[in-house]
Amino acid sequence: MREYSSRNVEKEINEYRVNREREEFKLAEKRVKIIGVFQMIAAIAILASLLLNIFSDSGVSLYSVILLIILIGLNAFAGYTAFKEMHRWYWLSILNQSFQIISISLGTLIINYSGIGGIYLVFENGVDFNVGLNANFSPGFILYSLNDELPFSSISIDLLALVFISALLTVNSERRMGAAR
Repeated sequence: MREYSSRNVEKEINEYRVNREREEFKLAEKRVKIIGVFQMIAAIAILASLLLNIFSDSGVSLYSVILLIILIGLNAFAGYTAFKEMHRWYWLSILNQSFQIISISLGTLIINYSGIGGIYLVFENGVDFNVGLNANFSPGFILYSLNDELPFSSISIDLLALVFISALLTVNSERRMGAAR
């Protein structure tokens, strides 16, 4: 009787563990779906930004149009595959978010790529060295080469992109571990 009871308890513990892992995986997949939605919204926001620039007085270069069309496609496809839980294509979302991690303002050069915007840890060196947080809405890609040198240099790390990458990697590794069992 005692052996039967211990087997029963062990079976219940294993069932609880398996159910808990399934629930955690479902929650992680919901997070990835949200990332997918953000990426699809980013595709729309970048398209709107492109159209506004095309029809404004300032215009836009052919290089910018081509680059923005590529980024629109990347965000749309990465977002769709994440939303539809196409695990083998998660690398596109990881790649897209990786491009967004670093923003640089050095000398006469400014480089920034953002889907919708981000939450940045900023390291700035001007008259004084400053570290701070910055959040902004800036869809698209910015590449400026200025005539005059900037009075400061900065490197920004998009913390939101790092969180998104972490969520994507977590789901991908959990899926692989689940398949191995």
